[in-house]
Amino acid sequence: MLEEAEKRIAASKTGAEGTSGDPISSLERSVAQEVVANAVQKLIGVDVTAADIDAAIAATLEERPQ
Repeated sequence: MLEEAEKRIAASKTGAEGTSGDPISSLERSVAQEVVANAVQKLIGVDVTAADIDAAIAATLEERPQ
């Protein structure tokens, strides 16, 4: 289950970075958000929202050297 979540997260990162040929769909995005939220809840017991996840991704992408 964790391996599948990691694959989905990696796929969502690829879509967020714009390196894949196809833009990420809203369904793929919501699935990735759900997977991340479930993983965070199970691993550290904190509930996160889709907005929290989007903010974390945006902050991570901002910090990357271009």
